[in-house]
Amino acid sequence: MVILSDNSYLKVGLETIYNSKKNKLPFDLLILDAGNGDLYVMDFRFVNDSIGFEPISVFAQCRNSLYFRKSDIDGWHQEILTNRNIKKSMPVQVVLTSREVMVMQETLQGKHRKDIAAEAGISDKTVSLHKMNALRKLNMGSIAEFYSEYKRWEALWVRLSEVYAR
Repeated sequence: MVILSDNSYLKVGLETIYNSKKNKLPFDLLILDAGNGDLYVMDFRFVNDSIGFEPISVFAQCRNSLYFRKSDIDGWHQEILTNRNIKKSMPVQVVLTSREVMVMQETLQGKHRKDIAAEAGISDKTVSLHKMNALRKLNMGSIAEFYSEYKRWEALWVRLSEVYAR
């Protein structure tokens, strides 16, 4: 199990839970703590398949593994101990189109819709549609929400990539 967290209490608690269940879990866990009450819990093999891929596409996969959001740890602990909802930790295939990824990358860089449209040779309405489709696939309500969560996730992913590269 790999845990990336700055919270030592969380790490000890998760390690205790994992050690009590490690022979019963169908995969090795990877837990990324976003530091705001959000945990990404997934199959560690996912990392091996994802390191080096385009970050927004990997984020889309990780986003679907967001196991618990600001929930109490006891409820999550019970689910792990009883193997309920263990499938939730397996990334669901979410595929953003290359245009959706491009639009989201440009948006992250602060470019405006009309500028993105001009560079890509598409209408600004098409850019808006790509943004809306990407947000819908990510189950997010706004670009601000996307930006905030993506930046937290990106910092974790960079740390994980550095750890995994060693």
